[in-house]
Amino acid sequence: MSFKLMPSLPDALQILSASTGITWTRTSFFQAIIDNVLPLRATTPNNLLVVDNMGKADFDAGFQELEFRRLALLDSYTIKDLALNGDAYTRAVALDPGDPGFLTWPEIKASRSRSREHFMGESTFMFSQFVHVTDDTCRVPPETIAELEALMPGRAPSSVKVGTTNTTYLMKRNSLDGPIEQAIKRAGSTSSGIVWIHLRDLALEGVSPFTGRVEKDVLEYTNDKNQLKTLSKDAVKKRLLKYRRSSRTE
Repeated sequence: MSFKLMPSLPDALQILSASTGITWTRTSFFQAIIDNVLPLRATTPNNLLVVDNMGKADFDAGFQELEFRRLALLDSYTIKDLALNGDAYTRAVALDPGDPGFLTWPEIKASRSRSREHFMGESTFMFSQFVHVTDDTCRVPPETIAELEALMPGRAPSSVKVGTTNTTYLMKRNSLDGPIEQAIKRAGSTSSGIVWIHLRDLALEGVSPFTGRVEKDVLEYTNDKNQLKTLSKDAVKKRLLKYRRSSRTE
């Protein structure tokens, strides 16, 4: 969908304030987005290509050529980053009707009831470069506005704290959070297979707390108590699921 059909973040706040009869702030908006696991988009530069996880351009795999530039998808992790820091980075592609793997919003919601795999309707494809996301480039899909209007008719979101940050966005952290977040940013996705590839590269580079020792699907690292531990591919998958669910449980 063209970004011209989606309001900017400031415009979305005005739309919601008018339709619900309450004043929506940046903080209350992001709180509601995260609490209800709703998607956002972002505008992108003109020169980006859609590539596979090996960096190969793959329009011949079924991606249609559009008259407008594609939008980036903001998953829950990226949305939290934008909410807390005022900017974020992503390589995730927002799919359009006709693209391989495209899901409508009702289909995404239905798939969530069965599996967390299609958390935001992700694709295994990504942009050739990272997209820098700010409040100015963030776009709010009409289905997200409709969900917020339905969830909050005539009243403010619950548990809203006024300010530039909100501690409810934060998660309990340990020594592995940093490199996992780096791997997510490199991957431009929270898809476990792609994140694992980048996390393994970080481990081979000896990025703290990894020791540089890698055996098959196990990465050795030093935990917060200075003990040698191993991180498996399955454990990473479970951690990523927690990242995705965190907005529902914080």
